[in-house]
Amino acid sequence: MTTRHSEALATLLPRCSVRVSGRARLKRLVGWCGRLLREPLLHFLLYGAALFLIGQQLHGGSDTYRIIITPELKAALAKQYAAQFGIKPDSSLQRTILAGWIHDEILYREGIALGLDKHDQVVRERVVQKMKFVMEDVAPPPEPTVAQLEAYYRAHANRYVSPAAATFTHLYFSTESGRRDALRRAQHALAGLASSDDGGRPGLGDVFPDQHDFTGVTRSQVESIFGNTPLAQEVFAAPEGRWLGPYESAYGLHLLYVYARTPQLLETFAEARAAVRVDYLADAQKSDVSAQFEHVAGKFTVVQVDRDPSS
Repeated sequence: MTTRHSEALATLLPRCSVRVSGRARLKRLVGWCGRLLREPLLHFLLYGAALFLIGQQLHGGSDTYRIIITPELKAALAKQYAAQFGIKPDSSLQRTILAGWIHDEILYREGIALGLDKHDQVVRERVVQKMKFVMEDVAPPPEPTVAQLEAYYRAHANRYVSPAAATFTHLYFSTESGRRDALRRAQHALAGLASSDDGGRPGLGDVFPDQHDFTGVTRSQVESIFGNTPLAQEVFAAPEGRWLGPYESAYGLHLLYVYARTPQLLETFAEARAAVRVDYLADAQKSDVSAQFEHVAGKFTVVQVDRDPSS
């Protein structure tokens, strides 16, 4: 053999060795896979997984069309009826109530299955409302201690201020026939009342659409009747114990007699304690609901997509 042939043979031998080695590995892999596919344990695992998936599908589909009537459901329906109508239903009425519930439950579930709840604003608002009720009922705030109520009272003292109030009477003069005529009649009446120091009014003025005498009314109450007018301002500014005016209101002109006024006062903690407790619990519940919402909101990602209106 020549030197050139020897060199060529030496070059080919490693290549053949690699090919033989690769084929051997492939043959061993095929043999291993064959033995694995014949393994009974693998068959058991595959069959089990298939049965599990099928069962999940069947179970999920059958839940919608499987209505289970429990003693707890019957009791809840009876309790709901008694709360609404004030009487406990007998056995015959309970069967009727249950039949009606089943009827509505069938329609409800079929509607959900058909997707009728989707994109319905009324349904959406009702679900939102129920979620708010659920959050409020999950963890009602504990009863506050006296120390907590006192601290809350000091922090929110402006809530427990009794507004100024006035007790007064008035005479009304309509301006329908002209403001000048109403002013003349009012001034004439005032001259006749100048000697009156008890608020008496002997049949003077016109018929007023509301009452003439007011006891312990606040500024907001006065303004709700007469408007934010000179008369409403003078109820809390004019001297007490004499007829004054005329003052203008949203109705016309008035003569005013203020009997007494009480100033704005801060209620003591003892006086306001019941209101403080109500406010404390309301704020505590609001805080709890807000915390629950933040926890739920943490599960969501809000993505805002800005599109060109012309696109």
